[in-house]
Amino acid sequence: MDQKNKPAPPTAEERNAKVRKVLLAAPGPMGPSEIGRRIGESWCACGNFGISAAITPVCRRIGAVGDKGKWSLKADGA
Repeated sequence: MDQKNKPAPPTAEERNAKVRKVLLAAPGPMGPSEIGRRIGESWCACGNFGISAAITPVCRRIGAVGDKGKWSLKADGA
């Protein structure tokens, strides 16, 4: 693999935005593996499996509420 042409990994702000978007679109609380699977990028998923260790810190950083292993985020102004 040519390392010069390898795309840069997403920044923390880009990751925050992607997780926030999935949580706001979700009908209810979601587990971190499901969030990673829905995003489907290499930083948070491997094949069709989400990587919860990559998603959980992002959820904490964006202020999502965790309960029994599932995360939710209220829309601004709600």
